[in-house]
Amino acid sequence: MKTQPKIIAHRGYSLAFQENTIESFLGAINSGADAIETDLHITKDKVIVLKHDYTLLNGKLLKEVSYEELIKIEPYIPRLEELIEIVKGKDIELLLEIKERDVIPVLIPFLRKINFSNIIIGSFDWITLQEIKHYPDSQKYPTSLMLGSVMEWEDIVSLAQKYECSFVHPCWEARSSRPHELLDAKIIEQLSTELGISTILWHEERPEFLKPLLQLPVYGVCTNDPPLALKLRTECPTI
Repeated sequence: MKTQPKIIAHRGYSLAFQENTIESFLGAINSGADAIETDLHITKDKVIVLKHDYTLLNGKLLKEVSYEELIKIEPYIPRLEELIEIVKGKDIELLLEIKERDVIPVLIPFLRKINFSNIIIGSFDWITLQEIKHYPDSQKYPTSLMLGSVMEWEDIVSLAQKYECSFVHPCWEARSSRPHELLDAKIIEQLSTELGISTILWHEERPEFLKPLLQLPVYGVCTNDPPLALKLRTECPTI
């Protein structure tokens, strides 16, 4: 039987709630999403927080302010610990996108301490993914090569192997008027079965494009609208 793609809530249930907030993450869990994707930054005093942008509302770089300063400016930004607390004991996965290399020396020791291992670490900064491999027990944390540009699949495979990644994550939602046509189901399946490299796909909310993605042999599909994706997945063939 065909394994259907996981529904990955992009920054939580971000269509209905403010992205990367506790409300958004709880919304994703309550919707039945299989995984939550979020963005990791680190403050000046080494607190890992969940936010997409590099700057705050006042224009300051996030990495240049302390956590106490940060929550005075944007009090709704959660810490990674808060997300871990709400997913503990639940059958849900985390896809953690590293935005700054400075996160790694704090993140890996933190992950070793917590009782939650259902985690994939991704980044557009491939050197970051390489640095993870320098830590003991790094095999516990599979990594995902995130790709902003459309590339030949043979080049994608070469990069994934170079950086020892278990996943590739094309983020091509804005690279074509019909982005699903940039993909090749046979190649995606070969990557998984022959090389052990699974594919995660960009976030998509348009039903006419989301449904074709859910019929591909991929590990998961990111979306801002997990309830829609879950509904469409039930309409896809399973054999």
